[in-house]
Amino acid sequence: MTPPFTLTPPQGRTKGEVKRLRLAGFIPVSIQHKGMDTQHYQVEAAPLQEFLKQHGHTALVELLIMPGEIRQRGIVQGLQRDAISLKIQQLTLQLVRIEDTLKTQVPISFVGKPAMVNPNEAMVIHQADHLLIECAQNDLPEYILVDVTHLVPGGVIHVSDLAPDARYKILTPSHTSLVSLTRTRGGGSTADATEAAATA
Repeated sequence: MTPPFTLTPPQGRTKGEVKRLRLAGFIPVSIQHKGMDTQHYQVEAAPLQEFLKQHGHTALVELLIMPGEIRQRGIVQGLQRDAISLKIQQLTLQLVRIEDTLKTQVPISFVGKPAMVNPNEAMVIHQADHLLIECAQNDLPEYILVDVTHLVPGGVIHVSDLAPDARYKILTPSHTSLVSLTRTRGGGSTADATEAAATA
């Protein structure tokens, strides 16, 4: 389990103070929750940025809020990056409590390889990379698998083609296209490709 990130009261209020705060290796953090006024803190930047790089913005973030050593969970609601360095400049977290139901974007992980994928026949086109889901916080998946093994040229996988999962509900519209297999120039007919894929 990842150690919690410690949030401390902000040491910077003015523009100049916030700039010095970032130079010292910290970033401002705002935390929100329904029915609660927005609260402001600061957090050490480097370990948080590494965590988000490894786990993505949909991962639950363990928090230790000071003073008082209050343990909470949060999920990224928004962030601002520097246009050149891409380092996080400002972070907004939504608190997640045990009774909360999450609505968040989860990345798609495409697995498998269609038989007809090669430069002369067809290529896989990814048309979406995230799905909007609703789930309990303990059921939040790191990603959702989509198997493309059985795609044939001209074929498309929609949200409606995904098997239901008891842990979460997909809120992305069912007609949304996720991935397709598109014939490249010089490829054979759809019937030929389908027959070849079936034989393979």
